[in-house]
Amino acid sequence: MQRSVRKNSSAQKIVDFQKWISVMERIQKNLETYLEEKRAYFPRFYFISNEELLQILANAARLLVIEKHLNKCFENVNVFLLGDEDAVEGEGQPAPRDTFTDIFGVESNEGERLEFTKIMKVRQQGVEVWLKSFEDQILSAVSRNIRDAHSTYYGDEKDQQDRTDWVM
Repeated sequence: MQRSVRKNSSAQKIVDFQKWISVMERIQKNLETYLEEKRAYFPRFYFISNEELLQILANAARLLVIEKHLNKCFENVNVFLLGDEDAVEGEGQPAPRDTFTDIFGVESNEGERLEFTKIMKVRQQGVEVWLKSFEDQILSAVSRNIRDAHSTYYGDEKDQQDRTDWVM
């Protein structure tokens, strides 16, 4: 009698184990579908691993966590320019970077700064939504800088700069 109880117990454990494997496979499939939807909305997510994408999605409002993955999504974008640089907290101490939720530009690996035409507010949005807006802000700012550089160099005779000064 004891032997048949043990067999039933072992058989039940195998059945339970197979059920859990099936549940895990469904979870994995649903996770892959979810990540694919996010990548379809913001294709730059294809450049990062599933683990990194999950970390980004889980920390949508924590800009410093997302900043770690910027260079994988955007070439030569190193850090966000966050908040108001003149913001102070208490006795003249600058506010910590992790308290800001507004992005006003980016900085490259070489320290070059690109300021946006308008401040981005990162609040209550999916990370893929505001990163798409972030991408648009970069394109807009680069376009503005190119237009300004062109008009400075090829502008009116009186406004033209010496080429050396213009390049520097």
